[in-house]
Amino acid sequence: MGLMAKSIHVFVCVLCAFFSSDVAHAQADKQGAIDLNNKVSKMIANLYQDGDYWGKEFSHIDSTTRKYSELAPIRIKMERLLVENLIALKTMHDVGGSYNFRMAAIQFMEVDKGVLNNAFKGIEQLKPNASPQEMQKAVSNLNKESKKEEAELKKIRKLQIEYGKQNGFKVTN
Repeated sequence: MGLMAKSIHVFVCVLCAFFSSDVAHAQADKQGAIDLNNKVSKMIANLYQDGDYWGKEFSHIDSTTRKYSELAPIRIKMERLLVENLIALKTMHDVGGSYNFRMAAIQFMEVDKGVLNNAFKGIEQLKPNASPQEMQKAVSNLNKESKKEEAELKKIRKLQIEYGKQNGFKVTN
């Protein structure tokens, strides 16, 4: 092999190594973005499940004992989970341009804290003999706070879809 052929061979080998390194790096970045997406989604799903459980228990208690204070342990568990999630979200490193998606998740968690403090606690403080007006006021407050949460979820979903497109994966329901 002549000097020119050796030079071309070395150049081609270096070029192949460079591109395969970029492909491996791109695949690692994509997987990192998918992992971050899944982690944030799981945080939100876990909170949703706990909130759904609280709601089912509320309905059960409302139709039986009306001892609304028995809902407090569920809310307290949710508060702990929220604090853990907020710490994780605030300290995690951004991957593949995740900043806006991550900030939306943080904002959602902050709004969710408001739902717990402003609405769940209000219902939990009702006495078993609460008047229909007191109950209506507490439930109206819960609905009002829940609408804020829904608005934040829509923002997250939009940013999550954009994040997926930016990183080469599709977000599914």
